[in-house]
Amino acid sequence: MESITILQSLKITFLSMSIVFISLFVISQILELFKFVFYKKELETAATVAENNEYKEIKELDEELDLVAALTAAVLASNNQNNAKLRIKSIKRVA
Repeated sequence: MESITILQSLKITFLSMSIVFISLFVISQILELFKFVFYKKELETAATVAENNEYKEIKELDEELDLVAALTAAVLASNNQNNAKLRIKSIKRVA
């Protein structure tokens, strides 16, 4: 069995680490180039996402209104009251 010196092991370590970092740098540069190659599709996707966010906000608002209606009905049912005298003027988020 052949033994290696500390100097040789340090050279091997340095060479191996250099190969790893260089390969990671090359991969990073390739990923940066993807921004330029696929930039047009990214703009189209952003427009679609903006439309989807608007739909999501409307859906969340509807869900909040449903929640307010359910909570109001629960309060009225627990107090055995008729809802003829109750009117919601505004809905504000407390927290």
